[in-house]
Amino acid sequence: MKQRIISIEIKDYRAFLKKHEIVLPAGQNLLLYGENGSGKSSLFKGLQAFLNSSVRAINLNNESNMFKEDGESPNIGVKFKNFEDDTVTSHFINEVKGVDFIEKANLSKAFFGYAEIQEVHSAGRLKSGHFYALLAILKDYKYEGNGQKVNDMWDGIKTEGEKRWSQAHEGRMNGWLSTFDTAMQELRKTLTDDT
Repeated sequence: MKQRIISIEIKDYRAFLKKHEIVLPAGQNLLLYGENGSGKSSLFKGLQAFLNSSVRAINLNNESNMFKEDGESPNIGVKFKNFEDDTVTSHFINEVKGVDFIEKANLSKAFFGYAEIQEVHSAGRLKSGHFYALLAILKDYKYEGNGQKVNDMWDGIKTEGEKRWSQAHEGRMNGWLSTFDTAMQELRKTLTDDT
């Protein structure tokens, strides 16, 4: 199934006062550029929030446009088109939990804002490699084998690693690492499936 974004609607969110729609009828890629304060980051953060709402509730009210009318609420909607059968579906933030292709898109997203880049950079000072970037991107991936998110599994590995070494500790650590490795293999398979 080849789903592409054909429309992004943002209403009263950050730099966007009232309703604005970005239309991409052929599902083409979008290059975004503009002056400071023109809404580039607002669009970026809006799409990031939309995808994240597939795994947790997102409150947009803290980032509503300060000039919006009383009683109006910010909202983000995205239209997708399946180019294999020409079906079009519309989805709004906090209404996408259980929508398989959006949950998968959230897993494979590579949204790196300033905070995420700083988080990866800080972790990179302690240890080298791109592993921490992968953890930052996949922190919300839920492994069906044990129902835990990648971030929670990694916290368990770190906690075990900080404990005093013992035979029992080694067994628990190996168990955590084995589960984490299995989850990463399952994720790779999920992401390489045709979505």
